[in-house]
Amino acid sequence: MRHFFAFFLFVFIYLNAFSQTTISAFISGNDTICENSKSNAEINFSFNGVAPHTFTYSINGDIQPSITTMNPFYFISTKTEGVYDLVSYFDANEQGNVSGQAIVTIKPAPIASFTVSPDTITNLNLTTQLYDQSSGYIISRIWDFGDNSPNQYDLNPTHTYSDSNSVYQISLIVEDENGCRDTSSKYLWYQEESWIYIPNAFTPDLDGINDRFCISYGGIRENTFVFNLYNKNSELVFSTDDISSLECSSTSISGWNGKDLNGNKVPMGIYIYELYYQDVNGWKYNKTNSLLIVR
Repeated sequence: MRHFFAFFLFVFIYLNAFSQTTISAFISGNDTICENSKSNAEINFSFNGVAPHTFTYSINGDIQPSITTMNPFYFISTKTEGVYDLVSYFDANEQGNVSGQAIVTIKPAPIASFTVSPDTITNLNLTTQLYDQSSGYIISRIWDFGDNSPNQYDLNPTHTYSDSNSVYQISLIVEDENGCRDTSSKYLWYQEESWIYIPNAFTPDLDGINDRFCISYGGIRENTFVFNLYNKNSELVFSTDDISSLECSSTSISGWNGKDLNGNKVPMGIYIYELYYQDVNGWKYNKTNSLLIVR
């Protein structure tokens, strides 16, 4: 009887040991990502059974649909925050043990925002002011002005443009205390604005000071320019459609010398001029004013 009991105990222990599960599945992962991140968190699974491997997992206790794979490793890409647990695992032959745990943490991201004032610059004013209106605990910012100039890092920078593209794209990148970033972009428009300066008097007395009638201008279609000067009897004494001939500089001798169409000096007095031109946007201008000639 004693030998029979010993034999029975041996068989029981052997069968119990043989029947113990030797396959298992393991889950791992501990990712923290920003809510606006382009990349996802990764959850990893590994199996040591015989393919195919079928498993189910849960997110915060909510069981997900089962997955079957032929590979000993598997991963999922996710943006769902929470605790990930393995619920069950089966290989080709039997049910296995499950272990491990994964955690996904989602950090709130800042929201980049700014205003541009003015949002249109001209050839007369190439400077604009930027105002950061981002939300979140911002610890750094990067301004890109879209004109290949160095970035700036101030809160509300000003910037002056040196050339005249039709449009610039301004971008602001902000980063918060969690290392999360966000980007906002706006367009700044450039518009050519016409202007013209015409003196109201000049002194063609050959003393080397203000001897020529000169104008300065910008944003004008030069081929549309017409300038006519009349005396008190409404007689035309001078006329030109070449605007560059009236533009004086330190390196060229231009401008009207005070002589009429026949080459005679016009008398001292007040004359009336009519001016016509179009700006680069096609707007038409017709101006009339007086010009004093002093000799």
